[in-house]
Amino acid sequence: MGVPGRGGSAVRAVGAKGGRGPSGAALGVATACLGFFLIMLDSTVVNVAAPVIGDEVGGGISGIQWVINAYVLVFASSLLTSGAVADRIGAVRALGGGLALFAAASLACALAPSLPWLVAARAVQGLGAALILPSSLSLVQESAEDGAARARRITLWAMSGGVAVSAGPVVGGVLTSGLGWQAVFWVNLPLCALGLALRRAPASPPRPAPLDLAGQAAAVVALASLTYAIVEDGPLSRWALPVFGLAAAGFVLAEIRAAAPGGPRDARPVGCWAA
Repeated sequence: MGVPGRGGSAVRAVGAKGGRGPSGAALGVATACLGFFLIMLDSTVVNVAAPVIGDEVGGGISGIQWVINAYVLVFASSLLTSGAVADRIGAVRALGGGLALFAAASLACALAPSLPWLVAARAVQGLGAALILPSSLSLVQESAEDGAARARRITLWAMSGGVAVSAGPVVGGVLTSGLGWQAVFWVNLPLCALGLALRRAPASPPRPAPLDLAGQAAAVVALASLTYAIVEDGPLSRWALPVFGLAAAGFVLAEIRAAAPGGPRDARPVGCWAA
């Protein structure tokens, strides 16, 4: 969809005006890699803790699935507009806001007294992750003027996410067996604090960026109803697929009519169905 790259020109302009040297650029890349590592780690670290969460919090198999899916669902669907939000408030502010929101949601997860509380907190985690992803990539892209250096830093950023996905089950197993399931959320707090402390880049000036609110709302409803149809088995699940069909059709229609669709205009017919 091309969303993560948006906001790059604003970051470049600020970097030039702020006089950010090599050390500042390195700190920016380190913060971006840490942010990406964090949000990808949470996509797998909870999987190992899920059975223990089910035993202590309750909810059965479907409840455990919602603990996992709530994060991924909100994360994926919110990416349609998180890039535009980063443009409006600036990539550096978006990254800081995403890290702060992710930390607050992680704290709520660790202190969750019930399954609904935990699922809601996981959804807020996904929202924070959606802010971190495009802003972190934007900072990496604009940290170097040289194309080869930029490619190396983007590779490093991508590798940090790959390492996180691979390490998630191991980290989750060690933390859950040693400290309890809450530890898979407590571990996010020092990482978020470190990321906030490393943010030394000057604040990015906001710039106009249209929001595809209709497409965003339709995408959330479509993904949520499809997930509900797959996870749940009850009277309401029979209505989930028709709701999904209507929301998916609404998303396609919204993207066709939108002045600023969530995906590139020339790729809209393919991108809508792929999303």
